[in-house]
Amino acid sequence: MFKFIIVEDMEEFSEKIVNIIHSFSIQYKVEVEIEKFSDYTNKLKRLITNDKYFKIYILDIELNNDKGVNGIQIANFIRKHDNKSLIIFITDYFTEYSMDMLESKIMFLKFISKKSDYKKELPILFKEQILNKYRTNILVIQTKSMLYRFEAHNLLYVKIENRKSKFILDYMTFESSKQLQQIQDIVDNRFILSHKSCLVNTDRISKIDTKNRIIYFDNGMQTDVVSARYLKSILEYLKN
Repeated sequence: MFKFIIVEDMEEFSEKIVNIIHSFSIQYKVEVEIEKFSDYTNKLKRLITNDKYFKIYILDIELNNDKGVNGIQIANFIRKHDNKSLIIFITDYFTEYSMDMLESKIMFLKFISKKSDYKKELPILFKEQILNKYRTNILVIQTKSMLYRFEAHNLLYVKIENRKSKFILDYMTFESSKQLQQIQDIVDNRFILSHKSCLVNTDRISKIDTKNRIIYFDNGMQTDVVSARYLKSILEYLKN
């Protein structure tokens, strides 16, 4: 689960960010929790010092408050207590603060202007930083007689065959009584349904024959367990 913390004093813009996060969560099946703040409150301070979650901070720089605290000062406080979470600055005052931020010692991911196409920029950042860095790399599957432990990268696809789940890896094949939904629950977002009875590793796809609905993997193997409905989702995912 990823915790997003938005600090923005314009409610309308804050809601736009919330909608972007929710869309990202739905598209990539990522569990998120969102906290919104318009000011530097005690609750915000407690969240910053709580290391239970990996957090993504989205901070406005200019904040209208009686304390005179801005987003840069909040970022400094974050870095005193948390060097792992991500900080994204998004502001109307891009020109005024761009050089200051580039020269600062605050470790931040991105500095975005509200006048830019932030609706496209933010999902790309989320995908690069969350999905690629915090994915499941080791899978463990228990069968009646064997325990299989392997790198997720080596799993090409899983298909239902004779009421069992057949795992096809680079170097071996085995069967399990696990249902496909159970497998979806333990793998990460790179695995997408190509059919209601087949789950493919999109990282390993080298090409797709869309006319004949055949997916080719980078080791030369292929699967034709592909339906038009799910193929569309895979193509959209790969384009993003």
